[in-house]
Amino acid sequence: LEFRRVLFRSPHWQANYTFGQFTSDVDSKVQTVLRDASGNPIYSGTDLNLNGYRFTGANAIGAGSFSSTSGRYTWNQDHQSHSVRLKSNTRSEWDWEAVTSVFRYVQDRNRIPGTALPTADASGAGTIVSLDKTGWQTTDLKGYWRPQGLSGLHQVSFGLHSDQYDLRSNTYATADWRNADIGTVNSSAFGSTRTRAVWLQDAWRFAPRYKLTLGG
Repeated sequence: LEFRRVLFRSPHWQANYTFGQFTSDVDSKVQTVLRDASGNPIYSGTDLNLNGYRFTGANAIGAGSFSSTSGRYTWNQDHQSHSVRLKSNTRSEWDWEAVTSVFRYVQDRNRIPGTALPTADASGAGTIVSLDKTGWQTTDLKGYWRPQGLSGLHQVSFGLHSDQYDLRSNTYATADWRNADIGTVNSSAFGSTRTRAVWLQDAWRFAPRYKLTLGG
């Protein structure tokens, strides 16, 4: 979903707002092709004999063999973004632009059963992996200077840039993997990284068919 709106417009200035939302509800299910002598489906077992092959010890089918991120799980995501842009368009000696944006994981939870199917399909202990509050934000301020006008030999631009990314990843134990809220924290990973920058460049048209851009 995306929504755009012009906040205001004048002959030389315009401000825009953009909102975006991503929503996903995944309910992943799994089926087994393993059957016992009576034809009943098998999802786990510590000592099984299937068609003459024995599954025991290190080869046993564990309770979580079909309960994982590649099997039975749910994944609910709600991500939102906001951005505002203000830009001038005088097409004369000076122009300016400012852009800021924010992207947030309002909710991002992966629920995984911790017991064997098919009993675990209804409820039971499990794990919730949450990325809630993960996200990033950016800001850019730009200036344009045309000392000889729009078609002049030199087109100078400069600006400031800032961005920051925040990771929040928590794994929780839960008594009901399908419906319960988050419980005890099993593990947690978090961190932040950011960039701050200043730049300047000059696009110099030193011949009718050639342009040299210098900056950093």
